[in-house]
Amino acid sequence: MAKVSGKHVCALLLGLFLQCGVMQAHAATLDLESLLKASEPDMDAWLQEPTQQLKWSDWDYVQLVKRDAKEAGKPNAHPVQINAEQLAEVLLRMTCKTAGETRKLFNEEEVLRLSRAASGALAVASADQDFVFRTAVRHMDFGLLGQKMVNSGRIFVEGGRLNILIGTQLSDALLAVRSGMQPFQPMNPGTRSKVSGRVELTGGVSSKEQLLRPDWLALDLTQLPSPTEKAATKKDTGRTAAQPAAVQPVVAPAAAVAPAAPQAAPATPAVVAPAVPGNAEERLTTLKRLFEKGLISDSEYQQKRAEVLRNL
Repeated sequence: MAKVSGKHVCALLLGLFLQCGVMQAHAATLDLESLLKASEPDMDAWLQEPTQQLKWSDWDYVQLVKRDAKEAGKPNAHPVQINAEQLAEVLLRMTCKTAGETRKLFNEEEVLRLSRAASGALAVASADQDFVFRTAVRHMDFGLLGQKMVNSGRIFVEGGRLNILIGTQLSDALLAVRSGMQPFQPMNPGTRSKVSGRVELTGGVSSKEQLLRPDWLALDLTQLPSPTEKAATKKDTGRTAAQPAAVQPVVAPAAAVAPAAPQAAPATPAVVAPAVPGNAEERLTTLKRLFEKGLISDSEYQQKRAEVLRNL
């Protein structure tokens, strides 16, 4: 066995010390305790004043912020109405490359949180405001018990397109938990003027989206996915991604009525397509989980549950 000199031992200990220092917290407010503890804020109340931060913890927040006047580009087309379900579909399908693998960028918890918050905030935003976010939630694809991974970015509508710009992509929150230290990857929401480092989006809504940059996805508002396109929301492992809450019944197109005379008869009224048992079971399970987490109220839960059962 080769002998290890005292000089080598000192060098090894010094390296471990420095590594541990970098792997601990990056700001006084972003400590381990705040990372592990989170509360469920009142989103309904926040939507009345979305320029304030809505915080789940010191690591997790959403907010409407004023766009930097120095950044080039057209004014935002705000306020704008975007259905939360459609926004959830876009977020569910976004993928990125990390450690050589293609993974889902957002998990179900992030999608439910961001889709509702962004939809409500953009409806009251002004032309000089962006919706920004930072999330730190557990991703079960990382580690045996799932690691808390940080995503951050901004969402805005400009030039008839929904824009999602990512500043931080699946960054391990525990890689920077020591007061006064800076994280390996900045946790800012990204900017229009500079490409975010260590962000590599690989796609989202099939061929309908456009990657303007590795960190910037844009989708024409007329091409937003509908709730009927859920077959495309599968993970790389083959498992179906969770569906967003409060899915409305899908309306089937009206069937054409054969003309009884040379003059064409009017089409029959649109009818609600019957729910598929498997889909109904998934929706009921999702609704129950959302209610138990406090993400929807009792009245919302009962209403949506009744809608699903009514369409069986």
